[in-house]
Amino acid sequence: MSIFIVDLHAKGVERGPKEHKMGQRASQVGALNFTDVILPPEALLGEEGRGFHMMMSVLDKGRVGIAALAVGIGQAGLEAALDYAQQRKQFGSKISDFQGVQWLLADMAKDIEAARLLVHSAAGKLDRGENATKACSMAKCFAGDMAVARSADAIQVFGGSGYIRGFRG
Repeated sequence: MSIFIVDLHAKGVERGPKEHKMGQRASQVGALNFTDVILPPEALLGEEGRGFHMMMSVLDKGRVGIAALAVGIGQAGLEAALDYAQQRKQFGSKISDFQGVQWLLADMAKDIEAARLLVHSAAGKLDRGENATKACSMAKCFAGDMAVARSADAIQVFGGSGYIRGFRG
């Protein structure tokens, strides 16, 4: 397998529509179609036959980047839920005074911090030039799971309002 740089304006290259993703939208996704594209020799990136190795070496950085995005999603959910819980009153008290809500917020903060530490550890290994595949994979897996679970918890703190698009509390 080899990697090539292809001019998107070259004959035979067709770009499909941009997909509208939910959740993380930090990168564009869309189809590329290649029909009888002719590439010059200088379009080869790196050594012929080393494309798989090159792509695998980039995965670790991508994993830690996605993990960092997931930490940000979790952090934003926690901050919004905490702010809302300190404003919303029920039965004459702020809902942040209720132990069940406190448990949710505490678990959110705990898991966000754990994910953040995994990201920092993995990024540190990358920076030092160490083999970081395991650390990056664990950070991405944990942080992604955390973002989903803790975003759901944030919605619970907001109650029915948490499911209304555009609601800001």
